[in-house]
Formats: sequence, structure tokens, C-alpha cells
Amino acid sequence: MSANTIFTDTIPARLNDPADREKMLAVDAVFQINLTGDEEGSWHVDLKEGMVGSGEHTDADCTITMDSEDFVTLYEDSDQGPMFFMGGKIEVDNPMLAMQLMQIMG
Repeated sequence: MSANTIFTDTIPARLNDPADREKMLAVDAVFQINLTGDEEGSWHVDLKEGMVGSGEHTDADCTITMDSEDFVTLYEDSDQGPMFFMGGKIEVDNPMLAMQLMQIMG
């Protein structure tokens, strides 16, 4: 799986599934995710409106910056989150919201 696939296929598919959508929208936050490395780029996951887009979001509630390969690993196994955070592999400006995102992803 690639980061691009997660943002263009996986998360949108989950947002189109009624059961997943309800759980995801309950977070009620906008996440700006900035990736470095092989799949460098910026995406936003809007869990207020239920959409995913590329580029910067002007009003994100939480910004996460990390390596794209680590992002894919974290998406597939959210239990890695605390280790990545403590190891300095994730920069996040709102750890509580980031934890909520990790709980519903993957």
C-alpha cells in the first residue's frame, strides 16, 4: 500500500461506507497531513465534512508531519503510533486529536 492509495482510495472508500463514515465523522476535526520522503506531499482529511483532498487546508485542527513510509506503516498498524511519537518520527501540534485519528484509521 502507498500513501497516495490511502488518501485517494482507502480513506474515501471508508468515508463512503455508512458504518465507517459515522465513526469517522464523530471525530469532528480537520487533519493536515504533511509527508516527507518518497511520497512527499500534503493532504487533508476533513472529518467534519467527510472528505479527503490534496494540498493545504486553511483551517486544520491538527497538523501531522512524518515520513511517507512511516505513515503507511502507521496506517496499517496504529499501535505503532506511541513508539513513532516518542521516537520523534511524528511531529504533531495536537496530540489528543492525533490519537483520535489513529484510533479510527487502519
